[in-house]
Amino acid sequence: MTNSLPRVVFFAGCSDVVLRDATMTGQPAGWSCWIHDCDRVQISGLKILADVRYPNNDGIHVNSSRDVTISGCIIETGDDALVVRANSRSLKENKPCERVIVTDCTLRSWSAGIRIGWTNDGVIRDCVFSNIAMHDTSVGIALVLPRKKDAPGWTDYGREATHIENIAFDNIRMRGIYGRPVLAAIAPPEKGVSAEAVRDIRFSNIHADGLELPFLAGREDCPLEDWTFVNCSFRQIDEASMPGWKRHGAASWDRRAGQGFVMRHAKGFEFVNTRIDTP
Repeated sequence: MTNSLPRVVFFAGCSDVVLRDATMTGQPAGWSCWIHDCDRVQISGLKILADVRYPNNDGIHVNSSRDVTISGCIIETGDDALVVRANSRSLKENKPCERVIVTDCTLRSWSAGIRIGWTNDGVIRDCVFSNIAMHDTSVGIALVLPRKKDAPGWTDYGREATHIENIAFDNIRMRGIYGRPVLAAIAPPEKGVSAEAVRDIRFSNIHADGLELPFLAGREDCPLEDWTFVNCSFRQIDEASMPGWKRHGAASWDRRAGQGFVMRHAKGFEFVNTRIDTP
């Protein structure tokens, strides 16, 4: 994904934005809605119905913005459905992405349902995701900081050390997850990834059925820190009940690390009334 892709709806440097009861259908590629360096944004009743077989047709991107609420939306995309980032490379000064509230939405994506952060983003903090239903999705919740790619034209990376903190996920139901319900991974520094912290992440009332279990991997100089899981369940189901996963968008990429529950370079984790079931 590069920043040369088109945007269907693009707000940059705006304040007091209201986007309500709109429908977008059939966009083959490009981000459907990009909120970039904005303040006080309200998005409600939005329907994004893209063809899931196409890459890069993301849903709603919130980047380096503040006080954003998203509610009552239905999003079906081939790429990430909801994205929160803090890439300030196009801005004169670095700005955080903070106080993003998402509630009462349904998501379907052949990539991630919810993605937080990317390569060398800045500060992302104080966000809440609640009352969300996902289905037919490659990965549920992703906090992935991948390597800085050196391909010509690749521009989708920030200029700061990523710092993600105080993010809450509550009352989320995931059914038919072809990859990981929760995927957290930080690429090593030699891959060009600058990461400062991924901490104070809370999951409550999360229930997921899919082909894989959570993958939680920080790195030695930037562990995943102070994560809690309360009243959660993750059920791994047999591949025979979900055939065709190799053709399901990003599922092959998300399953590359093998099967089973993975946790490494993590500290301060707490699991309360949380189940992990295998076939």
